Amino acid sequence: MNSSAAIKAFTGRHGGTVCTSSNAEVAMRWAFEQGQQVLFLPDQHLGRNTAVLQLGLSLDDCVVYDPNLPGGGLTVEQLRSASVVLWKGHCSVHGTFLPAHVELARAKVPGVRILVHPECRHDVVTKADLVGSTEFIIRAVREAPAGTAWAIGTELNLVGRLAQEHPEQTITYLNEKVCFCSTMNRIDLPHLVWALESLAAGEVVNPIRSMRTPPPGPASPSTECSPFPPPNRVVGRLGAARPWGRRPRTAGGRPRRQPHGREHRWIGSRRAQPTDPDSPAPLPGARLG
Repeated sequence: MNSSAAIKAFTGRHGGTVCTSSNAEVAMRWAFEQGQQVLFLPDQHLGRNTAVLQLGLSLDDCVVYDPNLPGGGLTVEQLRSASVVLWKGHCSVHGTFLPAHVELARAKVPGVRILVHPECRHDVVTKADLVGSTEFIIRAVREAPAGTAWAIGTELNLVGRLAQEHPEQTITYLNEKVCFCSTMNRIDLPHLVWALESLAAGEVVNPIRSMRTPPPGPASPSTECSPFPPPNRVVGRLGAARPWGRRPRTAGGRPRRQPHGREHRWIGSRRAQPTDPDSPAPLPGARLG
């Protein structure tokens, strides 16, 4: 859900749906009702944990597609036989949590409960006591009795807020090396006020425009050689997406100024930049650490 417009458009053009961590299971079950194979992008960990822990598939039913390698680093047979094709991407925050962090937390705080987000690695999730979406994490802490000790594996601001709201409990961050979500931190009150005031003044800032799909033509070599048996259902999920492209510009072509005199800078990763055969331009990259 927290995704770029281009990823949503790509998913919609291919008959898929967009989900977040709280409804990934529902989205994946729906996708399997439409076809026999699901492409889950770009968070491989959320896709893997949903498929294995909630749908009962095995790890062998999932393969990881690396966009930097020919054929994704997989054989045609591997792609065709997989139930879930996972895009090789991950959350830069949740990807920092390791099994060693779980073991260290248990050693430091006897009786601590490990609560992690499903975008964490599979080997971290299997060592945790509870796994769930942001909403699930908030509810689990709210309903816990006083004196409960938690080590929570998710974005730092949420963990800090929960610790402030529940002083009767011991709440710590699973990884002592702090990692903020820089993308989420770009969404702040000054930019919100700037956008609303601009709309009130009749000016649309940072507009999102869909790209026109080119008319049908001869299949390109890349689509002719595609190992995916059509149609495949796409489940797109790009939490805190990093948009790829130019800085916003005014009608005269000059870079648009942002609040406090700052220029908004687009941040992206060329390492995970899918190319849509239906689009003349590259799509935004997947989240990577």
